[in-house]
Amino acid sequence: LLSDVGQQLPPSARLLMLISGLVARWWPLLIAIPAALTAWGMHALARDAAVRLRMHELLLASPLIGPLRQAAAGSRLASALASMLGTGVPIASALAHGALAAGDDAIAARVLAAREAVIRGERLSHAFAAEAVVRPGVLQLIRAGEATGELGEMLRTSARIEAEWSMARIRMLTRLIEPSLILGFGGVI
Repeated sequence: LLSDVGQQLPPSARLLMLISGLVARWWPLLIAIPAALTAWGMHALARDAAVRLRMHELLLASPLIGPLRQAAAGSRLASALASMLGTGVPIASALAHGALAAGDDAIAARVLAAREAVIRGERLSHAFAAEAVVRPGVLQLIRAGEATGELGEMLRTSARIEAEWSMARIRMLTRLIEPSLILGFGGVI
């Protein structure tokens, strides 16, 4: 219409049409390049131990993911401790190796801090409670194990309970994703 009357589109409209054409033609690259750069940056940051520790602490502090991570790490830790204590490994060594088995840098740091307290003579349950290593249910089982002399068996039981709780929580969260996506897409539309 404008060319029929000898006029041109305003510069802003021409720029908008140019950008629209580029996005329509190159949209896969416009998504893939930033995503790849973000993934590369996150991977590079995760290789730094201090950054990884801070990321794990932040994840543990989050309301939905935190308890799930703590339960999963607690399950792995309790299972490793039960196995090592059952074979006669001293508690200090078992805690050092159990920290690695936890699979979470923040939990591992807490376990190592609790290990120092245990070496000083504190009970395992008190050290774990002070450092917030495991969830309260596991602490109760550890206390019962310390009182009865069946710490290995109680750790094995708590590992099983925490693993079951983690899996149930994961199933619940995945069931919530579908309705959330439907509502999100409905809102966008």
